[in-house]
Amino acid sequence: MLKVGTQKWFTIGKEKDRLIFSNELTGEPLTREVVAGMLQRLAKNAGVKPLVGPHGTKHTTITRMVEKGVPLPIISAIVGTSVPVLAKTYVHVMMTAKREAVRARGV
Repeated sequence: MLKVGTQKWFTIGKEKDRLIFSNELTGEPLTREVVAGMLQRLAKNAGVKPLVGPHGTKHTTITRMVEKGVPLPIISAIVGTSVPVLAKTYVHVMMTAKREAVRARGV
């Protein structure tokens, strides 16, 4: 079975405490290949093309968080990517979100 999520996102200590995907029975991490296979089956069943994988899902998640205004240090803590790398990679998303926020306020 798949257990998604953890109550200990920001806990420093055992690596298991930081897992997003773990085997519900053993608590051990699922391999990248297992997660990729699960995502591909779900995407295929939903008719999503191209098929998605863990890496693309990570980028989509980060993009949505940036669009919603989640601070980069928080995103960094969740996904394990440094703030400078996030800023460089997602600067276009941040600029678009800023423009839309200004337009939404009638400026």
